[in-house]
Amino acid sequence: MATVNPIIPGFAPDPSIVRVNDTYYLVTSTFQFFPGLPIFESKDLVSWVQIGNALHKPSQADLSKTAAKLSLWQKRELMVGNRGLYAPTIRYHNGTFYIICFNVTEGTEGEQSDVEFQFIITTTDIYSNQWTDPVFFQFKGGDPSLFFEGGRAYVQIANAADTTIHQFEIDVATGKKLTESREILPHSGRKWAESPHIYKRGGYYYLLIAEGGCFEHHMISIARSSDLWGPYEPHPLNPILTAFETSNYIQHIGHADFVEDTNGDWWAVCLGVRKRDDCYALGRETFLTPVDWVDDWPVISPVTMECVSNGKGSHKLPSAKGFQNVPNFLHIRKKNESKYDVRQDGTISLVPGPCDLTAAHGDVTFIGQCQRALEGQAKVRMWPLSSTTGMQAGLALYKDEHRSLRLFFDWETEEIRFEGTNKPRDFSAHSRKRLDLSGPVWLIIQYTEMGYKLLYQLDGSDEIQTLGEVNARMMTNYDFVGPVIGLYAVHDGSADAEKQSVKFTDFEVA
Repeated sequence: MATVNPIIPGFAPDPSIVRVNDTYYLVTSTFQFFPGLPIFESKDLVSWVQIGNALHKPSQADLSKTAAKLSLWQKRELMVGNRGLYAPTIRYHNGTFYIICFNVTEGTEGEQSDVEFQFIITTTDIYSNQWTDPVFFQFKGGDPSLFFEGGRAYVQIANAADTTIHQFEIDVATGKKLTESREILPHSGRKWAESPHIYKRGGYYYLLIAEGGCFEHHMISIARSSDLWGPYEPHPLNPILTAFETSNYIQHIGHADFVEDTNGDWWAVCLGVRKRDDCYALGRETFLTPVDWVDDWPVISPVTMECVSNGKGSHKLPSAKGFQNVPNFLHIRKKNESKYDVRQDGTISLVPGPCDLTAAHGDVTFIGQCQRALEGQAKVRMWPLSSTTGMQAGLALYKDEHRSLRLFFDWETEEIRFEGTNKPRDFSAHSRKRLDLSGPVWLIIQYTEMGYKLLYQLDGSDEIQTLGEVNARMMTNYDFVGPVIGLYAVHDGSADAEKQSVKFTDFEVA
């Protein structure tokens, strides 16, 4: 049986999906990375390709204050609380696509405090890559969703204070609340109610939520009502899907969204991790699983790599090619156009900046792509500078300012160096070697499900040198983001440091 899952491999958490005629569109979270909120398209729910990003202008989302905070997760170990763009929902109504989302930034009450900016963006042409500037609205909570009925729009949102679900009518053009917020689902007794979505089927409105937190205890629950405003009756067998206390390969399942296909069958997209020996190198990915209906309740099949229905529905999937990885460059918090020269022949030139990968704020010169495969390699050919300066540049696997692996050349010491760091795990690794960089050098990161190897090879030489090896567990944390592999350049602040640029060619993440 063909492997279907994950349908969006690699860094692709919090999926939301909508069907318009015979085409499906899906969006995921991106947190501190820019451009934000990738849009994926499919005709068959299996073959997906990225067609753009909803947030592609700095004016649309300020990501400058998205430092990752560290906190103890349920007395287990440190969690990396990534900030930025969380939990988008995509919907379509009367010729317009809507994305509702929120941006989590640092508050003024210390590094552990947050400020949430809820907003709606729209487009009438999803292929144009032109979305409106955000329309903001205010509500203390997270994971907002939209439901349209009778020419009206309603927001469902998780109340952060008491983990209840609230709803209000909204003017999507202005962000004005047209009704008071009302609680439609009380606290179930489980922690961390999230990701509310409403669907209408038959005589019922269904309210789908996630509970239990984003990790081992993650789960999906459902409630229904004959009235949009409730009261909502929880399913007596909640949660209706979880991988907790199972030995399943796919774990941490939650944050789901439903879609009905052109044949009348229903499906769920959800996040999950491929977990082996307590390691999930690619982080949270997007998975697909069938949904059946029994006695007017949804029954979600367990998430498997083959995406098999346990019910009686047809749920036929084509023999599809699967995910098509289109190179989509990501940057850390913002993109300073003056720092990057990306040409059609594949040449990338970077002007170094003063901010290193470990900087929690500021303009980091970095351009990367998501690691989409469990096994493969990333490589690039880096060219020497005409003169030595206080610069470093190279190839890096980056998650946030607390966690990265890098292979780089230091022009100050004339050494090729490896550095690995994960502050929450108190992990640090270093090695260096003197190198005459009179010609190009290949920088290589090889990866498997269980580890990384960092190597270099002088152009024209058959000899490949290993400079560092890291167990993938050292890059696995309670967190929200996945690995992004890219090129970076940083200078030491000397006066002429930004007068040169570092040339890279043949960059690929496979």
